[in-house]
Amino acid sequence: FANALGYAGYPKLQEGLQELIKNKLTTVQRVEMANEDYSDDSTILSKVLKSDIDNIKTTSEDLDEKAFEEASILKSRKIYILGMRSSFTVAQYLAFYLNVILDNVQLIRIDMGDPYQQIVRMNEDDILIVFSFPRYSKQSHQVAKYAKSKGAYIVSITDSSFAPVAPLSDNILLVKSNMASFVDSLVAPMSVANALIISVAMKETDDIKKYFHDLEQIWEQYVVYE
Repeated sequence: FANALGYAGYPKLQEGLQELIKNKLTTVQRVEMANEDYSDDSTILSKVLKSDIDNIKTTSEDLDEKAFEEASILKSRKIYILGMRSSFTVAQYLAFYLNVILDNVQLIRIDMGDPYQQIVRMNEDDILIVFSFPRYSKQSHQVAKYAKSKGAYIVSITDSSFAPVAPLSDNILLVKSNMASFVDSLVAPMSVANALIISVAMKETDDIKKYFHDLEQIWEQYVVYE
């Protein structure tokens, strides 16, 4: 039965079912589970750190390097970045540093009105990078679906091929994001965002050096740093 469903064996089927169930948990159910796993204050720190280490290790072992190389950021007319709820933190981080390197980056912000209005000029020369982790935001899926209808190239950074945004994606970067209690673990997604930033930066070294040279003069003039 497991093989017929496309799994290598019963243990892989178990893992798949565990992922599906975990992603359907409500916040209340997450808290109840955490009461069992994180009841001892003396071990909470080590448990959380170990969980995040495991997330990065699993991501490092399983992430498709070819998919990473084909993210095609520099080939795009405009780069749109989307992340809802807690995923917005990672999206904002990626947009901040890409804006240092490039001048065609737009973060889709929920505090700037309708997200559809922000991407209405999107076309087939553009790319949408979308972060989507449990519990999956319905609006992220809807915005990605609209971007797909506009012909944009969609790169999803998510934890599972079962994620709602996955079928819409031209490229999927699978990143482990096991939760720690009701708090989403975004350490591995942040690390992948760093890798994307550095990958772009290494191809635009001369422009970055000039940009920071100009900035250093401004920072010194206005005493930005101690």
